[in-house]
Amino acid sequence: MKIVDSKFNYLKSDFFSAIIQEILNGCAVELYMSSLIMTLCCIDYMGIPLSGNKKNTNVHFKEFLEKYMSEANQKYNDPAIRDIIYAIRCSIVHSFGEADALQKININPIFEVGCDDRVHLLRDKDEKGNQIIHLSIPHLIGETIAGVEKYFREVTDSNKLIEWYKSLYILGGASGPLNKLHTVPGGNLVHKNIHPLLDKLDDPASSIKDIYENIKNRLLEKYNQM
Repeated sequence: MKIVDSKFNYLKSDFFSAIIQEILNGCAVELYMSSLIMTLCCIDYMGIPLSGNKKNTNVHFKEFLEKYMSEANQKYNDPAIRDIIYAIRCSIVHSFGEADALQKININPIFEVGCDDRVHLLRDKDEKGNQIIHLSIPHLIGETIAGVEKYFREVTDSNKLIEWYKSLYILGGASGPLNKLHTVPGGNLVHKNIHPLLDKLDDPASSIKDIYENIKNRLLEKYNQM
């Protein structure tokens, strides 16, 4: 049964305000690599409730890709793609460059911003015959936000969420309560008040695929206008 509790909305508001808003704000000022890092970390963070609020590992990272992001993009049903995304996460977050994780699977990422659906997660070879994979940052962001929304729509264990909430860093001081007055007026979460690109989440009839397409297309549209 879906959780109906204003505390649930406060948790979701705080998570979206601290993480998702930052990802989208980075794109707004063309800080795409910063947004990519935060996106990969966001997938990591979602592994915490999946782990039962224990230590999240590569297993939980890949579980989130398969269970929650595959509805936006079926390519995440492929174990090889999940392995590559996790290796990219390790290389970007820890080294911001070549690292053991990618060397082990012998593939190099090509980060894209303005490409279309056919190019995103396309595996290919460069002119020297080396294996490469194209990763579109707007696509990955849309897939991740859609996956997070899918998790929040489906989660039913309020105790697990409460324990997770206790461990999150959230806005403090006067900013925290003021943020909640804006994003959770009367206990009802208004996603567009967190960020305008989240307005599709306020439509209960929107599917996870709808949410992904909406956010991805608007990020690409903004990039092409710059």
